[in-house]
This record gives sequence, C-alpha cells and structure tokens, in this order.
Amino acid sequence: MADEENLAKEASEFLHTSCQQLMPHCFNLAEYFRGKSYPVKHPVDGTKCKVFPVVTGSKAELYIDPMLSCVGDIDVMYNYSSELAIPVGYPPPTQLPTDFDSCVKVFEIVDSHMPGYVYLDLAYIISRNKNTNKYVVTKHVKRWNSVLSHDLYITAGVNGNAKIHGPACMAIQKMHSFIKISGTLDISIDTVPCVRCLEWPMQADIWPIRHRNYGWPNVTTVDRVVSNGCDVVGVAHALCREDEWTSNHQWRLSFSRAEVVLLNSWIPIQQILYHMLRIFMKTERLTDSANNTDKSMLCNYHIKTLMLWACEVKPLDWWTGGYTLVSLCMQLLQFFDQWLTKMNGQHYFINDVHYLHYFDKFTIDTIAAVVNSTTEQCLSRWFVDNYIRKCAELCPDNISLLFGDVMTSKILHDTASTILKWRDHIAYRIYAKHVLSMFVGVTVLPNFRSWSVSQVDMFVTMSKSMFSMWFSMWLSFVTVPSRFNIFKYFNSFMCLMIDTVNH
Repeated sequence: MADEENLAKEASEFLHTSCQQLMPHCFNLAEYFRGKSYPVKHPVDGTKCKVFPVVTGSKAELYIDPMLSCVGDIDVMYNYSSELAIPVGYPPPTQLPTDFDSCVKVFEIVDSHMPGYVYLDLAYIISRNKNTNKYVVTKHVKRWNSVLSHDLYITAGVNGNAKIHGPACMAIQKMHSFIKISGTLDISIDTVPCVRCLEWPMQADIWPIRHRNYGWPNVTTVDRVVSNGCDVVGVAHALCREDEWTSNHQWRLSFSRAEVVLLNSWIPIQQILYHMLRIFMKTERLTDSANNTDKSMLCNYHIKTLMLWACEVKPLDWWTGGYTLVSLCMQLLQFFDQWLTKMNGQHYFINDVHYLHYFDKFTIDTIAAVVNSTTEQCLSRWFVDNYIRKCAELCPDNISLLFGDVMTSKILHDTASTILKWRDHIAYRIYAKHVLSMFVGVTVLPNFRSWSVSQVDMFVTMSKSMFSMWFSMWLSFVTVPSRFNIFKYFNSFMCLMIDTVNH
C-alpha cells in the first residue's frame, strides 16, 4: 500500500513538472490573428467585405506545454464584416467597432424549439452616417423568407480537398521533415464560419448573475466574458437534420470566445488536470474528438464542460490542498459520473441544455463502468504505462528500456528523473511545432479559404515570424544556456524549415 501511494506521488510529480512550459516562445497564433482581416466576397450575395479569423479551442485555451500533447487541430472561427446578429427585441445598434462595414445586415436571434439552437431572421439593414459616424436603419426587412441559411457558408471559397464535419471545414497540411515532432507532422485546420453577436445572449442570461459559492470565475472575468458576446455557427441539432429546411436554417449558439477567457484564468494545476482527463478518456476510447457537441458520443467539449463546472463548484483549496494529481483526477472522474447522472450533463452557460438527453445508453453505461472500476492505484499505474512510458519513447538512448514489467516507485523515480533531464532536448521539437502551427496558420489558412493576401502583407508577416524566431532563440540561449543546446536546436530547426518550404 505504501509503495502504491508513493507510485501515485511519483506519477503526479512527473505530470506536474513535465506539463510546465518547457521554454519561452513568441509564436502565438491567437495573438497574430487578433484584429487581422482578409478581403473576401460574401458567400450569399457576393458583396465585397472582410473576414476576421479568431483562434479558439485548445490552441488558444491551454498555456501549458506538456511533453505528451493533447492538442490536435488548429480551430479557427471567422465572421464577416457585413453582417451582425442581435438578440430578438433588441434595438438595432447605432455604434459598431471599426471592423464592420459601412453597410451591415442585422439578423435577429430567434429561439428554435431546441434549446441552444436558433434561427437568424434578417431584420434591418443599417448604414453608417458619414457626418455623425453613427449607424442608422436604412431598410426594415420583414418577409417570410428572411431566415438565413448556412448552406453556402461552410464550403465558401474552399480550395482543394476538404472534409466537412458539423459546422467546420477541415484542411490537412502535410509537413515533411527530417525530424520527428511529437509523432506527426500533419497539421489540420478546422475553420468555422460564424455570425458575430456583440451582446450576451438571452438564452444564457442566468450565467452572469448566478450564485457562486467559491468566487470562480471572479467578477472581472465574468464581465470580460459577457463583454465578448457570443457567436452563432451554422449547424442544426442532431434530431433536426432529417428535415431539409431546418437542417439548413438552424444555427447553434457558440461560446468559444468565453471558453478561451475562462480556461486562460485557470491556475496551472487545473489546466494539467484537464489535460490528464483528455488523455485518459481519449486513450480509453471514451471520446471522439472529431464529434460535435450534440452527438451521442462523448467528446472533448463535454470534458471541458465538466471541468468548467468543477472549477465553479469546488473551492480553491480543493485544487491546492495537497492531494496528488492522480487523486484529483480520480475525484474528477467520479464528479464526471455525478455530472451525467445528477446534473444530466448540464451545459455550462445555458441552463436548459442537457447533454445526457443526447447520449445513448451504451455511452452512459461505458462511462459508468470505467469510472466505477477505476481506483486511484489503477489510475497511477495507468499514467505510468500510458503516459510516462510514451514520454520515455520521445527521449534518446532507449530510456524506455528502463521500464520493466513491474514498476516500483523507486524505479519510477529514477526513470522519471532521467526523462525530465531530456525536457529541454525535447523542447525544440515542441517549439518547432509551435512555429509550424504559426506557419500553417499564416500561410495555409488564407489560401485554403481563398482569402486575399497581398504580397506586402505576406512579406511583413514572414519578416515578423523570422524576427520572433530569432528573438525567441536568443531568449532561450540566455535563459537556459547550461541545459539547452541552442546549436543543436538551430541545426534541427533549420533542417525542418528548409524541408518544409521545399515541399
């Protein structure tokens, strides 16, 4: 028993240490796209406008750099500058950010019969007065066929082969290299068109004011979330996709911007536990990360929802009170079972949306069986066999051979210490993948979506990227000169970049 407890401590210590940011890096795709726009033609009426991409999902939410990554696709939402959504009954806006065009279509968000799903009904066309710089209604639109269809949005302007799943269109960029980075060099981009809503939706009006016993999220974070409003993405509810009209006209409220703010406010231990849950459930095949949030299979979004609820209903000292990471992960798995059975898988923002209604019995029974059969000791062994062992395989000199059929806490301690000595050796691989993500986002995304990019803008972008690369390399050199071989990193990194450009 004592050795099992020590095993849990050793495994937890390894997870805590290895998930810390490995090295400083300046390549932040989310920051790059902030305020960025591209000229396009609107997919419905063909008018000239702009698109504004924003990075969401794990790329924007997670600030930890685990040795064993759980981050897959680059998720990018984008909205058009010539349209806007407002809650039904709201007056048309008179002031808009400078992002929007001088003439804007305004759609009202109207509830459908499915909670969280809406219709967008064209209500006004507003124009900016050059003298006052305020928007005024130039046309009231009320007709029977004014509900917006998302049929043309998802595939608009797509070049080459693409895979459609839900509201997203995915492109896979194959990056060839002389070195192996985290198991794969295939980087995929999920692009999701949306209609921007600058107001917090009425369907989630309880969220900002509901009572929170432990002060998370705090008032400042709540205000920031609410001020970002929401988005509306083009996908119908799973139960409505057989109906031809509803399948093309029903939209879903998206809180992706809110989730980025909330997850960025987590303390490191909460981000690490979220990472652990995702790795565990994916490896055990309890999730399908490619699924949308409304299908019967459990997906990463449900794990995120569980973690958001856990952060709100559990006090700070529960997270920092001395439990091992393995013990906390075990308790979160038990909370997962309670969230499903007692809270019916309640949506974090919209009270009357419950995911349990859309899970089949097999999924629920499978989750319950895994949770009920998992103990803290089993979970410790699981992370040793399925996580630490894989980290060992990333290291040179056959460190994985140190693993035996029977792992004691002493062997684990020695092996984990050896693996962690190679953290900075592995850092250039993870850093290079950050750069590749930046490269793909900057160069591949606009071409994939046929967004116009001027040669001057491309030159400036690549110049900034090169400057950031050199600066970050210099920063790494002066901050960790005794542990990090900058010359080895530079040689491998340049081979990677040259080979990538050649292909």
